[in-house]
Amino acid sequence: MGLKEHVSLTSTSVEQVIQVLPKLILLTKSHTGTHSVGPDKKVGSNKKYNAFTIALQTLSGQHGFKDMRSMQRTVEATMLTAGFIKSGRTLKQVEEKMLETKKLVENNKKMTAAQKTSLLKRMQIQISMVIPSPENIKTVKPFYPRIIAITGKK
Repeated sequence: MGLKEHVSLTSTSVEQVIQVLPKLILLTKSHTGTHSVGPDKKVGSNKKYNAFTIALQTLSGQHGFKDMRSMQRTVEATMLTAGFIKSGRTLKQVEEKMLETKKLVENNKKMTAAQKTSLLKRMQIQISMVIPSPENIKTVKPFYPRIIAITGKK
């Protein structure tokens, strides 16, 4: 079952995440404490949002990311993979569960063939967004203790 990964992690990119993560956590806390941060909230909030965006762009550049979006995607992929490692599940378990669910959908007599196809495609897309690739798991695993030490999530 080919699980699609949007970001292929390398040891270098995971190391970048480890280096940026403490600063990213502090920056996020300082800009999202009790105030809403986002465009079109209020004039004062727009200034905070713009300052937050500039700080993120600066942080991404300081840590070797191409841009803010690249940093965000790499951090998300790393944290998703760390979360999967933390769960203790294996890709084989996930694939077995998916096959079981696929059979239930395929054997559902209340659904049309088009509905089944549509549901199975949506399930595959959702799974590809929350289940890391075997390569990313292998890449992140040695860094997992350091990531947990930073995030405090055991």
